[in-house]
Amino acid sequence: MSTIVDVDTGRVLGIVDGRDSRGVGAWLKARPAAWLSCIETVGIDPSAAFRKALRENLPDAAVSVDHFHMVLLANDMLTQVRQRVSREQNGRRGLKSR
Repeated sequence: MSTIVDVDTGRVLGIVDGRDSRGVGAWLKARPAAWLSCIETVGIDPSAAFRKALRENLPDAAVSVDHFHMVLLANDMLTQVRQRVSREQNGRRGLKSR
């Protein structure tokens, strides 16, 4: 399921079955054109399906990744780099057993 939320108010605007572009796109198409034209910025998780639905239905809206997912991706990348550097320098990961 996908939840569509107004980030200014925290109010749930809609809940869509699935996590694909068709569901989100259908939800957006069911909204009035005047309402859609007022949307300037959309915050999403980094999903290609969501991005596709937005490109098709809100082509003029700016898209940004929400802070939770941005921090999650940054932490994952930091862990990968830290582990790679440790393996390169020590030939292994973690502490050397005694």
